[in-house]
Amino acid sequence: MNRKSILEQIKKQNNIIIAGHMNPDADAIGACFAFAYALQNMGKNPKILLEKPSSTYDFLPKPIEIIHEWDEDKIVDLFIALDCADEQRLHYFKDVFYSANQTINIDHHRSNTQFADYNVVNEKVSSTCELIYDLFQEWKIPITSSMALCIYTGIVYDTGGFQHTSTTSRTHEIVSELLKHSINSSFVFHQLFYRRSYEKTKLLGMVLSRVSLYYNNKVSLSFATKEEMTDIGVKDADGIIPFLSDMEGISVAIFLYERNFNEIKVSLRSKYEVDVADIASRFSGGGHVKAAGCTIFGTVEEAKNLLLKALKDYF
Repeated sequence: MNRKSILEQIKKQNNIIIAGHMNPDADAIGACFAFAYALQNMGKNPKILLEKPSSTYDFLPKPIEIIHEWDEDKIVDLFIALDCADEQRLHYFKDVFYSANQTINIDHHRSNTQFADYNVVNEKVSSTCELIYDLFQEWKIPITSSMALCIYTGIVYDTGGFQHTSTTSRTHEIVSELLKHSINSSFVFHQLFYRRSYEKTKLLGMVLSRVSLYYNNKVSLSFATKEEMTDIGVKDADGIIPFLSDMEGISVAIFLYERNFNEIKVSLRSKYEVDVADIASRFSGGGHVKAAGCTIFGTVEEAKNLLLKALKDYF
């Protein structure tokens, strides 16, 4: 089905759900918010399902209140999954996805499984936010200032501030158009990459103090337990992994943090030849060649050993 036909399907539906992946980042959140604004402009009243986002993203303008738990019996006409490589990435909301009458999957991950009734997947774009911008242009949906800020933020985040190889001339063309909406780009960069609370700074110091190196000092690894994060007073570990990756001589960086008992969130970064999306996929995760993630159930030590064993193929 072509993209215009997907738009016609959207126009026919009333009870529409928009959702992003578990532990949502700026690309997932920005895409969900921008898409909700677009649907509102079409006269729809969508609902957004997301796990509670990090406070880092509080500056983004919300089109509607986010639903963190779904307990309605009402049949969903259309479920739109954004920035999800597969339905498992929907986590708590995958059952809502399965029960929907129709489903749409819009994503940019190479590992996408084309899991919906209708799929718009393009691994060559920098982000899902870049992809939906092009969709809105094709569908002749006007970009408001609120939509522009959400889309811009998602693109900035997923390109690592335009540093990742997924950044193209088209990415910059889109950003140029978005900046015409008077976006304070320095503020967005500060919020995404430099803003850090006292508690998060303490966490960073602890994590850096226990970095271990493997495979001839080419792999850096560190971790934080749920108990440690609770004691420090932080609920997430966003923004930690770049510090492990930026070390001189590091090819792969691994950061583990315990979200719940024996539930380890894994962040992976690569600079050179290692495909960390391949590593993440072995643990039902996904992402990109240079940036990926997954969840491993077990202790931090068990997760560490599994990941280091998986990396043997590259070293």
